Amino acid sequence: MDASRHTPGLARPSRRVWNPATGRFDAVPSATAGRSVRPAKAAKLARLPSSPMPAASARQALASFEKTISLALGSLQPPEVQKVHAVVARDVLARHLATVKDNPPAVTTIVDGRRDALEDAVKPYGLIRYEFSYPSMIREAAAFALKEVRRLSPRQSGKYRDAWFVMADGAPVSGPDAIPPTAKRVVVTNDEPYSRRLEVGKDAAGLPFVVKVPPLFTERAAVATRRRHGQRVTVSYSFVRLQGGKARRGELTYPAIIIERR
Repeated sequence: MDASRHTPGLARPSRRVWNPATGRFDAVPSATAGRSVRPAKAAKLARLPSSPMPAASARQALASFEKTISLALGSLQPPEVQKVHAVVARDVLARHLATVKDNPPAVTTIVDGRRDALEDAVKPYGLIRYEFSYPSMIREAAAFALKEVRRLSPRQSGKYRDAWFVMADGAPVSGPDAIPPTAKRVVVTNDEPYSRRLEVGKDAAGLPFVVKVPPLFTERAAVATRRRHGQRVTVSYSFVRLQGGKARRGELTYPAIIIERR
């Protein structure tokens, strides 16, 4: 969401459209993009979508949202202009968040290009932008990764396949649906002590570790997750250290699929 004021004599595109590839609203040309707007008339504020981003896979088309409001400034001049700008921006954000209580997004405030700045710091006729990351994005990616890595795992007894679990910002959770709305980093991993040997296909001596599935199955699951959800979240493959719990934790590294908000 952008809450922006046109600079006199300098026209800015006034249309903001949701871009599923970047997870944000992008400016695109509109019928009024070539016109300047004088301060005494109105400030164009690009509003938030009237509903949250659809919970659909990245391969599906996501609808674009656009709605604008005009703020009459009359004879206001700086610093009153910045004060009104900040108040209206917060109000628009609050109204939007009230409509998405069941799926609240993580909100990043960007003021004149500065991330995590306060709205009050906006320059005269500057730009206030809100970027959203909905929990459904990272939860869906984690659910897919967990299902895929279990499908590809060795299943002689089922113990190893069932040992995969999810961590959100370093803390174990009961499953993808339990990932907190504010989580920024999710790890899908397996803490069985022989997990690394299964993944690389070799034992500690470098000799072949014979299993009935090809090695690097976690990496293949990460690749599949990136193909499915990579337009909305960042997906990577790595070996991680774990603390506490089973013996020798902290001494070993374990294969993992890492999912992060963009």
